[in-house]
Amino acid sequence: MSKFDLFSSLYQSNSPLSIQMILIILITAGLLSLIIALTYYLTGKNNSLNTKFSAQLVTLTLIASVIMMLISSNIVISLGMVGALSIIRFRSAMKDSRDTVYIFWAVTAGLCAGCQSFKLGIISTLFISIALLGLAHLPIFWHKYLLVITGSEKTIDTTALIALFKQQVISHKLRTATKATNTQEMIFELISKNPAGPDLLEHILKIEGIESANLINQQSDTIG
Repeated sequence: MSKFDLFSSLYQSNSPLSIQMILIILITAGLLSLIIALTYYLTGKNNSLNTKFSAQLVTLTLIASVIMMLISSNIVISLGMVGALSIIRFRSAMKDSRDTVYIFWAVTAGLCAGCQSFKLGIISTLFISIALLGLAHLPIFWHKYLLVITGSEKTIDTTALIALFKQQVISHKLRTATKATNTQEMIFELISKNPAGPDLLEHILKIEGIESANLINQQSDTIG
């Protein structure tokens, strides 16, 4: 084989895909991405759920499957894709570390579909989905907070406050209560399945007698 024949074989498609197979791969990637997006939604937290990110997971899975089809069909294209992908950098910081998990999951599912490993992609996606759904309901992964409430000389409406806790969190416990001539302070320990945030604080500030509220998670990070 001459050098010309060698280079020609490299540029020619090694394993051409039929239109039918391309559609099967894309449909499989789409179905896997829907499972991933649904899992993200079900395990999503009330205050950190990003609906746009769910749509991006579907798109990311489809893109990964197309990239895998390109890489598997031609050696030269695969080398070019490696060089092109190596210069990609993520500049925006993730607000939630779990988003990184879903990005890698979407890419992996797309690669499985693109290389026609349908059985591996389906089984692994279903298994990971079940695992994430199960972990989201384990008490060890619930969120613990300290809620510091300060009020004026008016009496805080504790009845309304407790009613709000019953709607928003799993459990609540009064740790300390301090009352002076013109001020009063109460500290509650809250346990919630979902991360608490500004929405909870806004509801708390609407209760009569409360002037300020600070929410501190178990890592001692002040939320508001």
